[in-house]
Parts: sequence; C-alpha cells; structure tokens
Amino acid sequence: MRGVNGRKQFRHLSCGVLASFLDLFTFDHMIRRHPHDDSCNSRRRSRRRGVVTLEFLLVFPILVIAAFATIEFGILLLVQQAVTSASIEGARKAAQIGADADDVGQVVQDFLGTHEILFNTTAAGSGAAFGDARVIIEFGPVDIDDRLAQSLQTYERGNTDIPHVPIGAPPGLNQVRVTVCTWVTDLAGVRPVPDWLVTFGFSIDGRVFQLRSLANLE
Repeated sequence: MRGVNGRKQFRHLSCGVLASFLDLFTFDHMIRRHPHDDSCNSRRRSRRRGVVTLEFLLVFPILVIAAFATIEFGILLLVQQAVTSASIEGARKAAQIGADADDVGQVVQDFLGTHEILFNTTAAGSGAAFGDARVIIEFGPVDIDDRLAQSLQTYERGNTDIPHVPIGAPPGLNQVRVTVCTWVTDLAGVRPVPDWLVTFGFSIDGRVFQLRSLANLE
C-alpha cells in the first residue's frame, strides 16, 4: 500500500511540475512579456486613432450641413404656414360686408407680424419703405338683383417690388381672392428665414412665398 501511495504522489507531483513548466512558456505568456510586441501594439493603436480622426474630419462637415438644413427647413415651414394663414384669414375678412382693403391688410399683418414681416397696410408702392410683404385683393363681379353692380376690382397693399405671378383665373361672380407675397429671406439673409446654407452653396435669396385664398362674398 505504501508503494502504491508513493507512486500516486510522485505522479501528481510530476503532473504539477509539467503544468507549471508549460504555463511558463505558453504563447500568451510570451506575448505579455515580449517588448517588441508592446511596440507593435502601440503603433497599431496610433494608426487606429489616426483613422478615427480622418473619418471624423470627413463626416463632420456633412453633419454640420444636415443640422443647419434641418433647422432652416423647419423655420421655412413655420413661415410658410403663417403666410398661408394670413391669406386665408385675409380672404375671410375681405368677404365680410363693409370690409375694405385696409381692413384686409391689417388682418394679414397680424399673422405676418409673428415672424417680424411688416408692411404698409394702408398703401402700396415701390421701395423698402412699404415693407417686406405685398397683398393683392381681387374682388370679382357682384350680382345684386340679377344685375352686375361692379366689375372686377383689384387693390394692393405693401411693397410692389416683390414679384407676383398671377395663377389661375380671376375670382368669379361674388368671390374675392387675397394673395400674400413676401420674401423668403431679406437682403441680409437673416429673416424671416435665415439663409445659413449660403456658405455651402445653397441659397434661398430671391425666393418668394406666394399664397392665395378664395372666399365667397357674404
């Protein structure tokens, strides 16, 4: 029994020494201690940082353009909605009994004023003194007791330098149409929509909002 136990102890001791010897010379052990491999890893990390920096420099301008475009487009939609509402409410006002062009101009101004678009609500003319918007009010023929009381009449308010392109037929019998025109951005490229993308070759300078609404006379 004693001889058998001795052989077992010797076998366990031999296996432990062999395992320690193999662990001493494992590949992983050599990697951790080899100075040449440490320098290779350092160079590899440096190249990786260089690639990341280059990728950032390539992507950053695209991200900036996308951010400015998103904000500018959002502001453009808000201003367009205000101009649309101004034309609708202006047409409703013009359709009321006793309303005149000055009343319509004031209603339109109330909506455009939220975006600092101001214009002369009592007169029309050329030049910056008449503001940043143009309002065209067209009254169609009026039928009273089966006869035409008046023919087509047109009134304007604001700056007549702003382009206006007539679209569609004029208002029909007992109808009124209000068209609101305003610059998308001013000469400075600040308001109502900032012209931020001009730096990247995309400009909204010279563009015009033109919205019109039709209503039946009361």
